[in-house]
Amino acid sequence: MEEDLGTQVKSFEPSSEIAEQSVLARDPGACCNNIWPRWDYNSGEASALHRCPQDEDEETFTHVECGKNWSHYNLIMDQKLDYLACGQTTPDHLRAPDWISSSTSGGYPQISWGFVYSHKYVIERKIGNGAWSVVDSIDNCLYNYYDQGDSIWVDQSILVNSMSVNYYYSVKSQLYQLYSPDTPTVKYTVPVNVQISGPSSITTLQSGTFTATVTGGLPGYEYEWWKYQECDDPKAPIDPKAPPCGSWVKLSGTASSINVGGVIPSFRLKVVVSDQDDVTDTDTHYVIVTLPY
Repeated sequence: MEEDLGTQVKSFEPSSEIAEQSVLARDPGACCNNIWPRWDYNSGEASALHRCPQDEDEETFTHVECGKNWSHYNLIMDQKLDYLACGQTTPDHLRAPDWISSSTSGGYPQISWGFVYSHKYVIERKIGNGAWSVVDSIDNCLYNYYDQGDSIWVDQSILVNSMSVNYYYSVKSQLYQLYSPDTPTVKYTVPVNVQISGPSSITTLQSGTFTATVTGGLPGYEYEWWKYQECDDPKAPIDPKAPPCGSWVKLSGTASSINVGGVIPSFRLKVVVSDQDDVTDTDTHYVIVTLPY
């Protein structure tokens, strides 16, 4: 995917102040003030000079150090570093994009992020509670710093309305083999939805098996089961041996399935499901209870 853009590089004349004080500064490729460190420079051994007005001698940087200074101190696109890093400490890491946002394009997830001087951007994705993985790497300032801008990337492998769980995306900058921290995560959420399946009628001698089926959200669901026993006759004396009726009672089950029985006339079963992002959904199921034949 890396296209050789070397023929598109324009040469710059360094400032007269730098040119007067250093022979090497006449070579734009050797001056960190003037030239972004190209992808094809030897990042481990080659050096780039950096000149500040108050210094008598140039400071020698590796191209990695030069690139880190560009990423942190040159925040305007299509501009040289010049003296912006003078008096500053060389950062210990590459800067990540300052912002990231999400939208859709043709129904596909589309993420956008702010420009930062780097050779490439690496896009990472996590599906549901799976592991993060690299899904793409796109070129940025491989060979020069002209005509750059904020970036847009579309994930054409999934339509948003086809997602069954949440999708998460983040971006990091790349300079040679150095990577920035990740941007904040953007998320495409799928609503949590739960439905109870099971018998709609049982006898007083039976118990039914009821199952909560969940989709959406971030899997790793937690279940709370509740039962509301309908009273046979609200005006009748309360039988102390009868199960509680007329209010919701929390059951001990915490799995996706539960066995429950009841007495005449009927009961309602409710499940409250929470995903790993603490998003919840609720469903209820009505069961008629009759005498056995």
